[in-house]
Amino acid sequence: MSELEGFSYAVFAVYVATSIGLDLAGRKLGVANRPVLPLLAVVGAGLWPLLRWLVGDPITADALQQWLDGLTGDLVGHGLVAAGALTAMMAEVQILTRARVAAVTVGEPPAGPFVHRCVAGGRVLQLAGLFLVFPGIVAAAVALAAGGVIAGQRLPKVVLEAPRIASLAKSRPETDR
Repeated sequence: MSELEGFSYAVFAVYVATSIGLDLAGRKLGVANRPVLPLLAVVGAGLWPLLRWLVGDPITADALQQWLDGLTGDLVGHGLVAAGALTAMMAEVQILTRARVAAVTVGEPPAGPFVHRCVAGGRVLQLAGLFLVFPGIVAAAVALAAGGVIAGQRLPKVVLEAPRIASLAKSRPETDR
């Protein structure tokens, strides 16, 4: 694994860890119906490069790997991983921020479907980038399967649990504006 491949995988791993943390924070805040399956698909797709690095590539005569492997594929792939991580993370933070505001302010709508599509789009960009950084026929199959899982998910309805809203409104101190 080259330095650029390692850096791309580190960006991906930081996104996954942060996304899991934000998901746990969202559940604590009372954001219900957040789909877990797309995140698991992204994590599963990210395990292949790690296994390939630890164990070695079991398919040595892979024409796709020979054609795409190189500095250009690594640079483009790293750009896609970084752009996907940034897009998805900004959208996830927006979802939690809107949910927190909606929990305290009556009548404020939670994040809409556009933000959820940005999370899915960012995850698909990361999968495409990981495929370019770690090319191969198995990586293509894993990325396509995970992308299909992400694309096949319905947009969630962000529903705030009523008891949690009441407890947040009561626990928040009054501030002068």
